[in-house]
Amino acid sequence: MIELFENSKLPIKLDEEAMKIVIGEGLSGGELSIRTIEDMQPVLSDDNVTEPKESYFMYRDIFEVEKRQVMKENFARYDITLIPNGFMGDELIKTFGHYHPLVPKTEVSYPEVYEVISGQALYLLQKVDPANPEKVLDFAVMEAKQGDKAVMPPNYGHVTINNGSTPLVMSNWVDSRFESEYGKIRELKGFAWYFKKDRVVEKNKLYQEAPEPRYIKAESVPKFGLKTGEPMYQSFFEEPSKFEFLGKPQEHMETFNKVLKI
Repeated sequence: MIELFENSKLPIKLDEEAMKIVIGEGLSGGELSIRTIEDMQPVLSDDNVTEPKESYFMYRDIFEVEKRQVMKENFARYDITLIPNGFMGDELIKTFGHYHPLVPKTEVSYPEVYEVISGQALYLLQKVDPANPEKVLDFAVMEAKQGDKAVMPPNYGHVTINNGSTPLVMSNWVDSRFESEYGKIRELKGFAWYFKKDRVVEKNKLYQEAPEPRYIKAESVPKFGLKTGEPMYQSFFEEPSKFEFLGKPQEHMETFNKVLKI
């Protein structure tokens, strides 16, 4: 059993043998949703993958009861995801991937922020032409290690890959007022690039156009209350106002562009 309190400031543990997160006393929520290999098949490069049967695990809407009201007032939801290390066929184990809808009355979609609690990750960020989802305008790969915060900017879809030798445990803060969108990713069999064994990166031929992946590092974003090594669950309650970017991204586009190195 691996203790994760120091990295999360929550009473949670990783049971690596059972491949599950153990949620301790004082926490509520955490409803478990499991992505199976059958769920993942539409976005894999190989149509005949059968393992791992349970591909990754999502624990939705975790909170301390006494802090629930602050989260409601700020439309904030906190989740934890567990992604085993290994492969799906010859691809590194990954999430299905999704886009976010636009914030009402704007042309800017909702963002999200992840924190690597344990392990390491690659976050694939894909921006497509709104008039043609088969044309990719930008494809960034954000590398993150334990303690890093990875901001998923507006108007980018994202996929998480466990590229480490241990299970990946990550948390996220997201606005609670929307549901993720999966349709276009399913139709196009995943993102524009597949990340495979031995650092092979293979283009998804269903996309008409896609630039080569560009690599960036996850970095602290103090304006958003995000600092490397400081658990963001705790940071949220210290200064909830700094997390307004989750619901009002249109007011913070300059900062998002700095995150993307553009």
